[in-house]
Amino acid sequence: MLLDAGRVAASDRIDSLMGRAHTPLLSMRADTGSLLTLRVSGRDPAGDGWLTTLEDQTVRIPLLPLAVGVTTRAYVPANEVIIATQAPQGLSVRNALRATILCLRDRGDGSVLVELAVGAQRLLAAVTPAAVKALALAPEQSVYALVKSVSLDAPAGGRLLEMG
Repeated sequence: MLLDAGRVAASDRIDSLMGRAHTPLLSMRADTGSLLTLRVSGRDPAGDGWLTTLEDQTVRIPLLPLAVGVTTRAYVPANEVIIATQAPQGLSVRNALRATILCLRDRGDGSVLVELAVGAQRLLAAVTPAAVKALALAPEQSVYALVKSVSLDAPAGGRLLEMG
């Protein structure tokens, strides 16, 4: 439940509230982001982290005190998500998630909040109006959401919120 001046502004699961471009109070914050549920599936063969699953996709996260089979929730700041209209190549970004644009919202601060569906989960990306225009971003468009694995680093920012 999200309260504003003592009144209920929105009510839903926290991951659902955080992943929407139109959630009152949250979506307009500079530090807005999404809460993703990930399941640890194994060690990254590169040896520098874990492989987790988000729906049917792999998400690489840093080597944290987790174990195979554990479910964790990770906070992803919207300003750490890059949108690509084609599958990326030759980048250091470790996570390229297939996504569909659900909606775009002008935040009035020189940025546009893009709400993405990654399977049943929601991911927010903050981009410039120029990027929206250059990439011709629109609802129902298939894109790739690029997320650096270090953006999910708990020691760097406490972004892995819970394990269980």
